[in-house]
Amino acid sequence: MLLSTFHLTVIVVLAIQLFYYVLFFIATPKRRKKDRSVQPSIATSILIYVKNKAEELKKNLPFFIEQQHDNFEIVLVDHSSTDNSLEVIESFQQKHTNIKVVKVENKENFWGNKKYALTLAIKAAAHQCILISDINTKPTSKLWIDHMTKDISNIKTIVIGHQTSSVKKYTFSHLFISFFNVINTIKTFTTLKLGFPHKASSTNFAFLKEEFFKVKGFISHIDIPHGECDLFLKEAATSKNTVFSIDNNSFVNNEQLNTLALFFKEQKKQANLFAHYSLKSRFLIAFFNFSKVLYYLLISFLFFLNWKIALLALLLYFIIQYSFTGKTISLLKEKKVFYFLPILDILYAITLIGSFITNRFNTSVENR
Repeated sequence: MLLSTFHLTVIVVLAIQLFYYVLFFIATPKRRKKDRSVQPSIATSILIYVKNKAEELKKNLPFFIEQQHDNFEIVLVDHSSTDNSLEVIESFQQKHTNIKVVKVENKENFWGNKKYALTLAIKAAAHQCILISDINTKPTSKLWIDHMTKDISNIKTIVIGHQTSSVKKYTFSHLFISFFNVINTIKTFTTLKLGFPHKASSTNFAFLKEEFFKVKGFISHIDIPHGECDLFLKEAATSKNTVFSIDNNSFVNNEQLNTLALFFKEQKKQANLFAHYSLKSRFLIAFFNFSKVLYYLLISFLFFLNWKIALLALLLYFIIQYSFTGKTISLLKEKKVFYFLPILDILYAITLIGSFITNRFNTSVENR
């Protein structure tokens, strides 16, 4: 009787995971056929937050400057940098008239607050369309602005972009980070499809000013030192006014995703931010993670009881994964993770366990 209950539990948990992967598959947006008609470009203000990033400015700012867009400005937000970031910005500004600098001094009530600095920059932006990025990233195409803003209209006022972590030489740690990024993007697809989008990358995010001021900007979460785009999304976004850009030309490459140290630091922030997501988002994501971990734990125990059945159940699970995530992996140009999917997924489950234990004992998070 006990053994039958155990086998039934394995089947139920597998069914839950199957439901999730089917849901993920349905939620993944379809890439539209190329539109040959000429679309008028929308005047855009690119916002880039800078704090002690002199070398990154020299390296990555040219990728933003060389964008082939009819009308755009680059608003560089220098937040009390103590290195020579401001001098580097001013040197670029002398050569390019569409570069604007917003100098932000630390205020007693908003000491070191990135959201305060970004709010000043949004107010100073000349255009209604705001495109937020990061100086640690670079657009993967000279048509990045065009493709990130082409869906902006009176109806679609928010665009969530994708960030990649492509490098010339892949290591297994980089493959794992890429896989983690793919899974998080799939979750974003799903919550957006269901009407309660929960996550937007602060490296690739576009919206109209009116949406920002409609929810009074970041004021409701100004005391939370991170999650500016996620928490703004929670208040302003719906399935009707928000779209995810799946076009490869709209991607950015985030260099910070290339090292495990920075990756785990970012995951620590996300874990602390999780409590501020909507109840629906938290339930959907937590139940997926929990059922995945539980399935691997049950399969591990099943190997001691009957290794043949356990192996068959594990193979069935991986077939489900390959069938329902292959489309998304291809769309996101992350095919490299496809070949190591079983190993990466097991490591993903182990990471979830480790993160849960770590955050139970340490809830502090470093300010960005």
